[in-house]
Amino acid sequence: MPTYKEIYSQAKKRLEEAGIECVKSELLNIFWYCFGINRLNLIICGSDIPEATRYNEFCRVIRQRCSGVPIQYAIGKCNFMDMDIDVGEGVLIPREDTSVLVNASLDAIKSVKNPKIIDLCSGSGCIAFAIERGLCRSCDVYAVEISKKAFKYLSLNHKKYDSKVNLINDDIFSCHRYFENGYFDLIISNPPYIRSDDISKLQSEVLLEPHLALDGGEYGLDFYENICKLWIPKLKSGGVISFEIGKGQYNDVREIMDSSGITNIKAFLDINNIYRAVIGERV
Repeated sequence: MPTYKEIYSQAKKRLEEAGIECVKSELLNIFWYCFGINRLNLIICGSDIPEATRYNEFCRVIRQRCSGVPIQYAIGKCNFMDMDIDVGEGVLIPREDTSVLVNASLDAIKSVKNPKIIDLCSGSGCIAFAIERGLCRSCDVYAVEISKKAFKYLSLNHKKYDSKVNLINDDIFSCHRYFENGYFDLIISNPPYIRSDDISKLQSEVLLEPHLALDGGEYGLDFYENICKLWIPKLKSGGVISFEIGKGQYNDVREIMDSSGITNIKAFLDINNIYRAVIGERV
């Protein structure tokens, strides 16, 4: 059995040969997941030998990563806003950019007592659970996801965090009928927003994520248009609707929201100075 130092060197070479970017940071993440060892521990314990079961798990993850499987799928989880969100094939991998949407939305409803909230296209549930945690559970949250594969992970994370979020495995374009008009204080969504023709141009790793969670139609705007049409009536007067958006989509999404009776529209930048979230209020 090789030592930790030997394991690191061998795996680093394999990942580099496979063309993986950011090898060092990814490898340290895998070491932490498989062995519970960080960079300092690796220096101190480099001559030690791991348990066989942990080493076998490490080898499995490295094999999958070298074959192009996203690291999050390989290890089965992803960190989002200090939560370990379970993920796997069939569910969109949470991105830290989405925290812009969550934080802006929380700030927009901070003065509302016991708000009613719905997360559309919930996927793993990262947004719904982050909202619930941010409001210290003094809220009534719903999470809607149509995909059965994604809903499996939504349910796993729901149980993992002992959440009170109400889960709905249904189509967002039909389940609006379950709710009365003027019911919600916040409607939040990270919908599919990639143009259909651009899907094939995405990184190979992203193409392993569900197309259902990526494809936003010919112009990438289908979900914004339909959500505004069907769901804005479900907002209270003064209620908030918030979207994650893709690069260059702010003006189009703002126009859709404005023409749907949304006012006081604001946009929020991500760490790369790209408009990543847009929020407005119902008149």
